[in-house]
Amino acid sequence: MAQDKDLKKFQQAANRIQNHPKWEEALEELDTTPTARSEAKGNAKGYFKGKGVPVPDEMEVTFREGSTIIQLCGWGVCITIQW
Repeated sequence: MAQDKDLKKFQQAANRIQNHPKWEEALEELDTTPTARSEAKGNAKGYFKGKGVPVPDEMEVTFREGSTIIQLCGWGVCITIQW
């Protein structure tokens, strides 16, 4: 289990990501553009960083299609976003 300081780091990073204006733009593109989904499947972290989303090096990002799923993991903690 993550220690309190690691949980705090994760929460701060996840909040920065999800509150960043480029996050919403990237999600919209994933929702509407097949080439974006293909790129994100191959390298989700690189996709979001390339769109200007501040993903820390310590975090891993996973993208899966179907019902779109994005998972953010870092410092021993993960969250899953599905829509």
